[in-house]
Amino acid sequence: MESLGCSVHLVNPLKVKAIASARIKTDKIDSNILAHLLRTNLLPEAYIPSRDIRDLKELLRTRASLVHLRTEVKNRIHAILHKTGIQHEYSNLFGKAGREFLRELELREPYQKALDKYLQVTDNLDEQIEQADQEIQEKVKEDRQALLLMSIDGNSYYSALLIVAEIG
Repeated sequence: MESLGCSVHLVNPLKVKAIASARIKTDKIDSNILAHLLRTNLLPEAYIPSRDIRDLKELLRTRASLVHLRTEVKNRIHAILHKTGIQHEYSNLFGKAGREFLRELELREPYQKALDKYLQVTDNLDEQIEQADQEIQEKVKEDRQALLLMSIDGNSYYSALLIVAEIG
């Protein structure tokens, strides 16, 4: 809508009581009520972030989603080890030594195939997350507010940009 030059108004439907309390509800009646509220400057509008902020949110949410997927796959690998009764002494099963341990394991057929596939998926997700991290780090270098937030102890490039994106 924005690209067509239309003026976009985002409204919380719960705050538009004129529509919610109407006895007869049709799209035509609702649109007339909304047009009247807009004309009289009584439309309870919500904040619409800029295109740049929306794109930034999408980048950050994509990274978070990839991390979530990787955690799910790692949990499935732990489940395979639990099902097959395999114990390990690695504090980080997905660190360098733990990965080597997983690659050298020999399991029964269905478990071995699943483990191999899950390890491939985690490798792929690691690469995807690394690429997203690099994109985010580049965005932080361009954002003065994010750089200021990073000067506060405990704020990484990711959390600083997340704060900027969510606050807008």
